[in-house]
Amino acid sequence: MSELNKDIPASKPPKASARLSASLVAALRWFVVALATFGLGALLVSVIYLIPTRQKLDKATADLDQATQVIATLEAEKAGLTSQVNALTAEASLANQHIYLLQTLTSVQEASLALAENDTTAMGLSLQRASQALDSLTPLLDATYKTALSEMKQELALAQTKMTVEPQNARTHLQKLQTNLKLLEDNLFPRR
Repeated sequence: MSELNKDIPASKPPKASARLSASLVAALRWFVVALATFGLGALLVSVIYLIPTRQKLDKATADLDQATQVIATLEAEKAGLTSQVNALTAEASLANQHIYLLQTLTSVQEASLALAENDTTAMGLSLQRASQALDSLTPLLDATYKTALSEMKQELALAQTKMTVEPQNARTHLQKLQTNLKLLEDNLFPRR
């Protein structure tokens, strides 16, 4: 039997290099499977999350553009309304100036009538109203009229002082005041 065993070649144990290459092939297979899984996962994430997020971003950008246009339109309207408000404010200021000027003039004329009737009480009340109206007019006028207004206030104060003592001198101050008020009205509000 020993001769028999000699004819049959004995199986050789596998070589270490063959075992190593089989391990590398198996590891390479697992690496390819893992890489493919990772790639499919990345594709899945992009389909599930990135594409809808991109669509939301595009919609938000469009909404922002539309809102920007609306803001620009509203700012243009605001500028137009602001200019209208400024124009109306200027007109209201002029109207207030004219009202206070006419109130002063009317009160001075009433004081002149009261003086003609020797009614010092009515004259005193009219001059007090004229003084109040003149005080209200003063801050509304340009600085160029401050001197004229100061002189008018002095004339008014003199008329108030002299109304009981020297009525004739009070009449002179009232006439001068009335003339100056009419001149001021003609300067501020020329007749068209």
